[in-house]
Amino acid sequence: MASALTVLLLKLPAPRPSISVSPSGVITLGGAVTIRCQCRCEARRLFLYKSGIKIRELDAAGDRGEFTIPSARQADGGVYTCQSRSRSEPPDWSDPSDIVQIIVVELSYPKPSISLSPSGGVGLGGAVTVRCRGRHQNMRFLLYKDGNPNALQVAEPAGDLAEFPIRNVSWRDAGSYSCYHHDKVYPFTWSHPSDPVELVVAAAAPPGRPDFTCTNITRLVLSAVILLVLGLILAEAYYSCPRGAPRPPPTLYFYCTNPQSFLLPCPPNLPTPGDGSDNGASKCPLMEGSADEVASVSGASGETAKPGGFSG
Repeated sequence: MASALTVLLLKLPAPRPSISVSPSGVITLGGAVTIRCQCRCEARRLFLYKSGIKIRELDAAGDRGEFTIPSARQADGGVYTCQSRSRSEPPDWSDPSDIVQIIVVELSYPKPSISLSPSGGVGLGGAVTVRCRGRHQNMRFLLYKDGNPNALQVAEPAGDLAEFPIRNVSWRDAGSYSCYHHDKVYPFTWSHPSDPVELVVAAAAPPGRPDFTCTNITRLVLSAVILLVLGLILAEAYYSCPRGAPRPPPTLYFYCTNPQSFLLPCPPNLPTPGDGSDNGASKCPLMEGSADEVASVSGASGETAKPGGFSG
């Protein structure tokens, strides 16, 4: 069982290496360039290919190997790949890496200008156009993205303006872009690179669900203002009312049949019993105080008094 598992593992292909170039993009004639191959390269050997032909090899140092061109010539331009192989026998080859292109040119034309339309960022799934403008007519323009040594798009406009559309924008489209142009007849004479322009990708609202952020903020502000005004009105009403002023004591009125029996006689201007004006009852301001105090007074006189009613 163990031997069968070992044979099965030996037949699995090794992961293919990745490849990159530093500096990326266009290499100036006579400049230095490094081709880096990176993989799970323990005890493996790396091979560098140009246009499918093996040109160099070396033992990997750790998880990578580097191939350096100290002074680039135009003949060094081309398409490169790398591949790894085990040092032990039988050899175990990995799949080839992706391709990387090296362009060695002489930079003589002035740099073009670059811009985005629309500017200020684009939402996911949207569209944006990169515009490059040179100083000469009938030039070939190339668009590059930082970190990618290969040209993303090539355009040959009739005038001096090239447009590179990017549709259905995704997160991977975000980054820094630059462009070059060169003469169609002399392809090794290029312009200097343009200044970089940054493409910012923002999350877009889901379809059918518009973004109500601004509307909600406006509503919250208006609600806060209304609450503030109401609070000020209530505070003004509260502080405008006098507080702590004593209330006048109420006068207790009682109906009695014999006002002379109470301790305090009725005032002379009020009707008294027997004159027929109140059917035998008189309204007397007996005393200021509680109902208990009044009851105690009326009880002492032998009469019954009820506040707000008639006593018989």
